[in-house]
Amino acid sequence: MSYATITIGDLLADVNSRYFLPAIQRPYVWSADQVITLIDSLLKGYPISSLMFWAVDEDLKRELKIYNFIEHWKPGMQNPTASANGRDVTLVLDGQQRITSLLIALRGSFAEKAKHKRRSSPDAWSEKTLYIDLLRCLVPASGGSDLG
Repeated sequence: MSYATITIGDLLADVNSRYFLPAIQRPYVWSADQVITLIDSLLKGYPISSLMFWAVDEDLKRELKIYNFIEHWKPGMQNPTASANGRDVTLVLDGQQRITSLLIALRGSFAEKAKHKRRSSPDAWSEKTLYIDLLRCLVPASGGSDLG
């Protein structure tokens, strides 16, 4: 087993063109709060753990059913089927929730239901996009001075 380092930018640039999901993965289940917590952890320099990949050879690639990552999430959404034809395929065995959350946060959207609205009502759902204020000073939870 080998280890490699990759930036989040390089990883996301290859999602759905090189990196895909195998049929064994569960659906995306993270909440909007979990997505925000992941981004907050990254901005604070915390580790978000390692990811596990499987480079698939040509023979096996023809047998596997693979899926794209979701970038614009809506409730009940399933990962769309992808085609492996003519591509180098690397499957994500561990890290789907984090990678999907990064896609949603950095270039996608997350549909969220308004309180007290019926799930079946079209006006119950609004599309949320994450905005990060990089110029805002951070204040410790204890209410101390700016870390700036």
